[in-house]
Amino acid sequence: MVNQSIVPELLKAWISHLPAIIAFVAALIVIMVKWQVAPRASLLAFLGVVLNLLMAIVTPAFYVWLPRAYMNDASPGSHERLGQIYLILSVVISLIYAVSFLLVFSAVYAGRSKNGA
Repeated sequence: MVNQSIVPELLKAWISHLPAIIAFVAALIVIMVKWQVAPRASLLAFLGVVLNLLMAIVTPAFYVWLPRAYMNDASPGSHERLGQIYLILSVVISLIYAVSFLLVFSAVYAGRSKNGA
């Protein structure tokens, strides 16, 4: 298993994220079309959606690559280190998703008047 190509595993991981990737690309198209109407909101939405799109591509790759990087490491404590890395990676991923959500959520209210219009 260690000598097998990583490509089939990556493709499987990305296929599982394909609906989200398609939705993010569609959202980017809508954002580009509406950019002239609401540039500030579009910028915030663009940043948030691009961040989500990058995460949908990079996160599965990390989860496929990381175990392979540690498979050959039989040193004492290597499994514990891998667990610690997964914990740190999960926290970082959650923080990035939170930032992307805040950007998209902020886009909803960007440029609106205070009187509720």
